[in-house]
Amino acid sequence: MGKIKAFILILAISMFLVACEEGAYQDYFVQSIEVVKSDTIPMFTRDAFSYDSLQVELNYLNGDSSVMSLDDTMISDADRAKLETFGRHDITISYRGITTKTTVIIIEHDGPFTVTFEQDGQLIETQEVLPGEAASQPFLSIPRGYELSGWSIPFDEVYQDLVVEPVFVEKVYTIDYELNGGIQSDLNPNTYTIVTPDILLAAPTKEHYTFIGWVNIQNEYVDDIPLGSTGSMYLRAVYEKTTYTISFDSNIDVDIDDQMYTYNDVI
Repeated sequence: MGKIKAFILILAISMFLVACEEGAYQDYFVQSIEVVKSDTIPMFTRDAFSYDSLQVELNYLNGDSSVMSLDDTMISDADRAKLETFGRHDITISYRGITTKTTVIIIEHDGPFTVTFEQDGQLIETQEVLPGEAASQPFLSIPRGYELSGWSIPFDEVYQDLVVEPVFVEKVYTIDYELNGGIQSDLNPNTYTIVTPDILLAAPTKEHYTFIGWVNIQNEYVDDIPLGSTGSMYLRAVYEKTTYTISFDSNIDVDIDDQMYTYNDVI
């Protein structure tokens, strides 16, 4: 049994020495890896790209190095999916547990690219853009009561033909109430948009006063804010003093006229 173990050990040592002579051992002593880069970021059309288009340099502990082609086992499923789409992609390359990062650009064709801006199905403008450059935001007709919130597709770094549409959202307007000492009703909103249903303005309350109405900045009475309205609003509450009646009940069969007074009147 001991002879067999000794034989196996000698055989293993012999195989290792042969591997050392042939350089195969180096695979197990890779210190770092890096992508062989040119002066620019690699750029390919999707049809022309293949994994062996990229070269990876292996650096060994003894100072030697070698170059091998990238293969799909060296990147993750997520990064492989990226390389199926157009754009600038940062990917991670892994070899025997050692990783490095690189950037690859996939383009639809050699360019220039056509960026078409449309609004509600109507052409706004068409621009020709070189790979990696940005298109310019066109002049827009913004619908009343709306504001631009963004675009359907980014166009700051273009790698394919694009059809871009503006994205509008309802503009939010504020309602500023001056209560003049009153207490606001919970039914009155502080904001609205062009699509807010009709708002019937509720009355605030003020002790010893009767609410007359809301007055806007043009000193006009406002009862509601109809659907389709726009613009921020200032509304001031108008009151009048509540009138109270004092009635007298005489026990001597004498008529005494009722008396009217308002809050803070001297009786």
